Amino acid sequence: MNLPCVLHPAACTVNIVRPLSQGFVEWVIRVEQVSHIARRIIFSGQVQGVGFRFTAHRIAGRHGLTGWVRNVRDGTVEMVAQGASEEIDECIRDIEDSFRGYVTETKTDEIPPSPQYRDFKITF
Repeated sequence: MNLPCVLHPAACTVNIVRPLSQGFVEWVIRVEQVSHIARRIIFSGQVQGVGFRFTAHRIAGRHGLTGWVRNVRDGTVEMVAQGASEEIDECIRDIEDSFRGYVTETKTDEIPPSPQYRDFKITF
């Protein structure tokens, strides 16, 4: 039986190896190395004044990403997302789906990961 790890679901699984006497079980925790990357994403279109940053924040949290999102003076929204590549891809798709008809272009650039990102924030 595998259970999700409470530390970070994408990072490890907990395996119950065998039951022991009186309701105790032997546990094995396996930590998988997750390759983290970082991307800078620019969303263009009608992306300010529509709840974009708050929705992006919620979606990024759901995907276990760290980084930030902010409005830019030119009317775009900039986001730095760090985590597993697949999670970043899914996050971008979820944001684009949530704002279908509002996002006209999405540009992404891979950037070096940074240990400074411990959570995902809305910056101003």
